[in-house]
Amino acid sequence: MAAFVAVCARRFELGIAHCRKALSLNPGISVVHSHLGDCLYLQGKTGEARDEYLAEPIEMYRQTRLAIAEHRLGNVAAGEQALSRLVAALGDGATYQQAQIFAQWGRLDDAIAKLLFARQVGDVGILLVKTDPFMDPVRNRPEFRHLLSELGLS
Repeated sequence: MAAFVAVCARRFELGIAHCRKALSLNPGISVVHSHLGDCLYLQGKTGEARDEYLAEPIEMYRQTRLAIAEHRLGNVAAGEQALSRLVAALGDGATYQQAQIFAQWGRLDDAIAKLLFARQVGDVGILLVKTDPFMDPVRNRPEFRHLLSELGLS
């Protein structure tokens, strides 16, 4: 949890330290590879992030982040395949994650549409939207600010 808070606070070195400590205590722990990858990705270390995402045992986190990292690395087809695997496995249960992917891919209209749909279907991920660094590309869009207001997060 401390690593997740560090990611949202954009304190990536602190997040990395928390993740490394958690992995030293329990190498099989879930979600930590995803958080470690996020810290690396958001520092521009996409190749290293990809390696961490590949080690993530939870499919939702693994496929979401692989879609983002592969696309950033220029492996567009691999990114699209990861998105397809995510949707096939979880469908509307990963609507917020699809919004993250589209935001990072620069498909901002699609990201906003997925955020609005996530709100409509009650995807609890939407509660992360205010501090989620993966949503930074849409943060200044009027629709995004309106959504924050509707959620009571502005």
